[in-house]
Amino acid sequence: MADELTFESLNLAPELLAGLRRKGFKQPTPIQALVIPEVPKGRDLIVQAQTGSGKTLAFGLPLLQREPVDERAPSALIVAPTRELAKQIRAELTSVSGSMPRKIVVASGGESLDKQVDQLKRGAHILVGTPGRLVDLMDRGALNLKHVQVLVLDEADEILAKGFEQELTKLAERMPQLQQTLLFSATMPAAVQRLADATLRKPHRIKVAAAPETPAELDHYLLEVPEDTQVEALAAWLTKERPFMTLVFCRTRTETEWLADELGKRGFENEFLSGELSQAKRSRILERFRSGDLPLLIATDLAARGIDVPGVTHVVNFSVPSVIETYVHRTGRTGRAGRKGIALTLATPAERNKVQAIRKVVTLLSWGGLRVEGLPKATPRRTARPAKGFEGTRGKTTFKPGAKPAAGKAAGPSASRKEGAKGPGKSTLGKPGPAKSGPGKSGPSRPGKGPAGAGKPNRPKKR
Repeated sequence: MADELTFESLNLAPELLAGLRRKGFKQPTPIQALVIPEVPKGRDLIVQAQTGSGKTLAFGLPLLQREPVDERAPSALIVAPTRELAKQIRAELTSVSGSMPRKIVVASGGESLDKQVDQLKRGAHILVGTPGRLVDLMDRGALNLKHVQVLVLDEADEILAKGFEQELTKLAERMPQLQQTLLFSATMPAAVQRLADATLRKPHRIKVAAAPETPAELDHYLLEVPEDTQVEALAAWLTKERPFMTLVFCRTRTETEWLADELGKRGFENEFLSGELSQAKRSRILERFRSGDLPLLIATDLAARGIDVPGVTHVVNFSVPSVIETYVHRTGRTGRAGRKGIALTLATPAERNKVQAIRKVVTLLSWGGLRVEGLPKATPRRTARPAKGFEGTRGKTTFKPGAKPAAGKAAGPSASRKEGAKGPGKSTLGKPGPAKSGPGKSGPSRPGKGPAGAGKPNRPKKR
């Protein structure tokens, strides 16, 4: 359908069409082609679509097209699970609104509450916010939702995963003129279905059935490791590969902090992202990562929402994702804009079934040439505490000069890297095969900044 349509055929305002042309958008994506014509009809929608499908403009363009009900209070409310996504939505809508007189305001945690109160006093046509901050503003009497006619729940599955069901109920109770609810979700677990049943009226369902895709320039590798040896295996891989800009994904916040601490003790400079970090600190971490000054960033899927760093050279799954869409979303952070990318997944024998699911979507090659037999085990702690001899701060772990790594631990990245190894081979979990070396020049790399690292990083060539 999207191939046959143009934005001009969707009855959009000239200002919006001009904004789309400025951004180089000529045809709507499949989700945009299906949703944009439905929103003006006024009925509730349940839209199942993945991140990156173009859903922001799918609901954003019709909202921009609507005439505001009041010049001071919002006519449309967009609720997002994270402040990063909220800011991303505002930036996307602002970029295409052009000369349209629309005030788009963000109300999210991590920012000055008083500043957001002042912004709301100056007026907002479209309000984008996170549930917790919206309720805070409402309780202070600083947020008037009585003119809201359209409610958008973006990434509803993640909103509920963060435990914001009560906040959504409070918000809904303050919107007496609500006429339409648009629910967007990548998945439809029972909790999201219950929310839809409770808040939507005879909704029309839209689902974009598209096979998960990963960038063409991305190579996928599997490193099979014994149980509880993932930390030592990752440290050994970082030492040998010396990646330039690596994003490591963990399942939970606790695991993220623990891994950052463990790698810091082994001499690998890193930072981690957590929902408990202040916005100022989070911004500093991301700026270091974008600039190439920080070689290693560790995060959960939720904490990494809204992060767009084109220069990522390597993505590592510290454990195998349970959902194939999560794997595609994670690994899609590298191999962008024609650049070569590497995705590495650490897998134990117990994760065999998850690996097989990934093999149905991508070709997984074995990362050979790295001995993982006999590695020391490291069991995750329930809480992450800086170890003695190392300086640990929330969001950062750094090797403290004068401290010695524990015996048997990898000392850190080496200053040089062996080239010319044999190419990778196919791998099957649980089936021993001949040892094969990992890829040779697989991508940009750097020496680590740990105690054994030296020299300048090998920065990627400009293209």
